[in-house]
Amino acid sequence: RRLAEAEAAVTAGDALLGLEKAELLAEEAQAVAYWPVIAESLLLKARFESSLERSELADTSLAQALEAAQAAGHARVAASAFVYRVRVAGYQQADFDRGQRYAQYAEAALSHLGQPQELAALLAGHRGAIFFEQGRFPEALEAHVDALELWTEARGPEDPKTGVALTRVGDVLLETGDLKAAAARYEAALEIARRQYGETHPQSARLFSRTGRVLMKQGESTRARGFFEQALAASRATLPPDHPYLATSLSYLAQALVAAGDYEEAMDNYRQALAVLEAAEKPDPRRLSAVLSGLARTSSSTNDYAQAARFYGRALELRKEVYGDGHVLVGEAVFNLGEVAQNQGDFERALSFFRQSLDIWRRAAPDDGFLIAAALTGVAEALLGLGDSAAALPRLEQALGLHPQGREAEFVATTQFALARALVAEGRESVRARELAEGALEGFRGGRALSGEDAREVEQWLETHFAGR
Repeated sequence: RRLAEAEAAVTAGDALLGLEKAELLAEEAQAVAYWPVIAESLLLKARFESSLERSELADTSLAQALEAAQAAGHARVAASAFVYRVRVAGYQQADFDRGQRYAQYAEAALSHLGQPQELAALLAGHRGAIFFEQGRFPEALEAHVDALELWTEARGPEDPKTGVALTRVGDVLLETGDLKAAAARYEAALEIARRQYGETHPQSARLFSRTGRVLMKQGESTRARGFFEQALAASRATLPPDHPYLATSLSYLAQALVAAGDYEEAMDNYRQALAVLEAAEKPDPRRLSAVLSGLARTSSSTNDYAQAARFYGRALELRKEVYGDGHVLVGEAVFNLGEVAQNQGDFERALSFFRQSLDIWRRAAPDDGFLIAAALTGVAEALLGLGDSAAALPRLEQALGLHPQGREAEFVATTQFALARALVAEGRESVRARELAEGALEGFRGGRALSGEDAREVEQWLETHFAGR
């Protein structure tokens, strides 16, 4: 009965209370040497520690739960411990090889239990999370769809676990640019969370954030800000002040503030997020790199390019530490450094960074037209800066053909405007160059607020080259 009471805190979203109950229960079970409940209480303790992002403690508790389960002959807890170690080691600690090894152990343990649906669903979701972190999005999508089907069959379409699985499917779709499909999954998951938990539950907070992210990518930063503010309020109401997800909520809100031109408030939010993460005994390098990148983008928006380069440089080192040299996110950090160098007028250095990012993305995400187009445009703009419009032209034509529908308008506009400039520099197709620049102007005007300066640059260029024509 008391074990069930402790587990009820999972549904309530009160991980601190649940952890307190599970720790007390584990101590009492150990005092009477009743191994089945020792195993179950240690497993529950680990789940709460994982929920609180205390992955080192969770890893230790899972190892102890596994030993107790083996001593008690409690096969289901032993299998569960392997399943949760996939998440803790492979996702939370970003030890991908160890996570996949535990996944193999978990599969073997589940096969002896007749593949219980809920544990199989958990395992599929945890494996999907590892694939996602590795940038292996097709495999991540397949795993999360498997988890969604299993949860729907086991608990029905309105269960919170089904909602979490919907959310994970949406995450992959968002990352691969299918904004409409991602938004549909998030909307369905948010409705489940609202009905089952209310609006001040951690799961609701995460879904407010995700909805905001979709809106940001669609250029609707004002609406996104409202969702991010709801997410931050819910996070503060339900999570301890040192929980890493508070940093995530602060960072998302800061993104919307940057888009609105509120740079000072954005920097304040990012610095609060950085303080939350750096206060941890072992800060998560992935979250740190995300916050540092946000600080860098905000610094760039205020033309403090030296500070932006320092923040991006730290983010790049952290990402290499986690992912190695060839991951999509490492390519992103290199690309960002290229943009800073370009803004500083150092086109040789920018060209080097953009070529590195193009090489990384071609190997890590060869089918992602958006990333390849962005890198090609970066290379071409650096070449334009160096006066080599002939070399820039074919790269820009290729980039324009690669841009997928539905992605941020200002990225397409950047390619269009660069191509217009290259055509004029080569004395070619002035009618097309004007049409491209006018299309870029429309894209920048319809994009985020921070695209206003780009729009003014295009207007000035059109005035200079096509006034009266």
